[in-house]
Amino acid sequence: MSLVLAHASASGLASLKATDSLAVLPNETIMDIKMRLRNQGWFSSKSCLVIGDRELADAVRVSDLVKASGKTHASYLHVFVKLADVESVNIRTLMRELSLANPAAAEQQLADRFLSRPSSGDLLALPAISEPEVAEGTPVDSSSSSFASSATGSSSVDQDASNPAPADASSSHCRAVVHLMVHKSAKVNWHHMQENKFELNISSSETVDSLLRKIEAANGLALEGEHTVLIDGQPIDRQSGMPLASYISNERATKLELVPCEPDVDALPEGSPSLHSPGHLLHQHWQAARAGLAEGLQPTLAKAGTGGSYFLQDVQGKPVAVFKPEDEEPHAVNNPKGRTGSSSDGSSGSGSEGLKRGTRPGEGAVREVAAYVLDHGHFAGVPPTALVSAFVDASDGGAVKVGSLQQFVEAEGDCEERGYSSFPVQEVHKIAVLDLRLGNADRNGGNILARRNSGSGQWELIPIDHGYCLPSTFEDLSFEWMYWPQAERPFDDATLAYIDSLDADRDEAILAAHGISLRPECLRVFRVCTMVLKKGAKAGLTPSQIAGVLCREGLTKSVVEKLHSNAMHLAKMQQGASASASASSLKERGVDTPVYMRHMEQLLDEYLEEFLLEGSELMY
Repeated sequence: MSLVLAHASASGLASLKATDSLAVLPNETIMDIKMRLRNQGWFSSKSCLVIGDRELADAVRVSDLVKASGKTHASYLHVFVKLADVESVNIRTLMRELSLANPAAAEQQLADRFLSRPSSGDLLALPAISEPEVAEGTPVDSSSSSFASSATGSSSVDQDASNPAPADASSSHCRAVVHLMVHKSAKVNWHHMQENKFELNISSSETVDSLLRKIEAANGLALEGEHTVLIDGQPIDRQSGMPLASYISNERATKLELVPCEPDVDALPEGSPSLHSPGHLLHQHWQAARAGLAEGLQPTLAKAGTGGSYFLQDVQGKPVAVFKPEDEEPHAVNNPKGRTGSSSDGSSGSGSEGLKRGTRPGEGAVREVAAYVLDHGHFAGVPPTALVSAFVDASDGGAVKVGSLQQFVEAEGDCEERGYSSFPVQEVHKIAVLDLRLGNADRNGGNILARRNSGSGQWELIPIDHGYCLPSTFEDLSFEWMYWPQAERPFDDATLAYIDSLDADRDEAILAAHGISLRPECLRVFRVCTMVLKKGAKAGLTPSQIAGVLCREGLTKSVVEKLHSNAMHLAKMQQGASASASASSLKERGVDTPVYMRHMEQLLDEYLEEFLLEGSELMY
């Protein structure tokens, strides 16, 4: 990544190749940049994303800054952030770490340097900005290419001699912006901290498609709808890369390395160690897979399934982990089974809907991790899972693959192969609790593994394949176990105590702490599903009866869909009345989640009361 600080004022632009506080060595490679920011909203401009005040674009003349950076190629996305909104900046290179913990002092430093007469070399030619009262900009240029800045701290100004910088220029005319120049391969993560603050992480392991999806999740916008991100006036191309399997053959020398994608250790919740730590339950399997890859044991594409799932082996050739790249999921751009967005099913790529309604291609990997993170105390037995980057270094090209890495589980088969009659009630119930809570849209016997406990000889069930949980709608929720006789038995006391301990607010915070961003509508469905499970269990309903509230019977809408429609209507009416808002402005703002949840809870309580009074006869 290259780093350049520049300052735009009412009379010109000063360029600093490095500040004293962020001096770096020439040709030093930047691995990560982390910025803690005050979230003032964002918008898309012709060739960039801008976080902060909208006036920033017109005042700083973003297009000129982009041209002056020398990186106008479509491989780069330009992101501008007001330095005044930055609380801290941390940069990790291959050699060391650098920090800027006082942006206000840095801003003043830039102002002081600007007021001094610069040398004549190394000019960034920008036209003067005529507006006297505007927010100007200072870029920090960050791409995934090699680091090429100087540590000299020299500065220069392209300034019209007839319009010199005033000696008494105030700090209001020396406002700076950070200019992040992000390559397609960089990993960008929006992580909410508290109130209106969030953390922006950039590292060299991201695709354009996953960048856009993270922005969509953070802001609740569909960038392929009314909002489109452009580079040089053209929409960003999500179609790039190849399946991992295409890099693997006897004729091609391929090296693959797995690197964790996770927030800093300090940001992780208590009891959630980093994958680098031996305390993480996946740590040994991850290390074993890395050792196997180093020995040249290539990933093996699983024949079953509709997405790209790869078995990774240890040095003895024993499967130890399963890697699922997010760009190889069904309908994603690099699906190796032919289920891409350009197939005959009419979908349109990674921005289209997934195989299940309420899901999108490329979201499955992070949901695999979410299912493990939310399986508190390993109650349901979700195999240890983490998000990783696989850096593919092939003889004729390479790629970066971000995906889920999960422990390989040895089993005697799955529930489709073994049948379900001999499974213990508690084993079925633990799967039911997980699925009801996460709103699983794809629970079938084929993704529940079965094995004998070596001590008791009893069957154990292991849930896998959670890429279709946490959807944005209730339309496709599906649990095969709801028709098993074990699901018609009531929960035992231990399971009821576990369900009672569940807290959707806490779980949402846990997901955020792990760097997992979900679309707002997905979080809403998760909250409703958790509420239905808790209230249903407290009312004495069986897993099958609770599933009957969430799942459709045939083509008719489910109970929860009908309750949801009513709750949305009531919430919109309340919002419209309280804000005297028109229908258009109400739609633009969206429905307030707390208001919606209050109506949903009231409607659910009324339904359950009637359900019990009528002897389990459905209201709808």
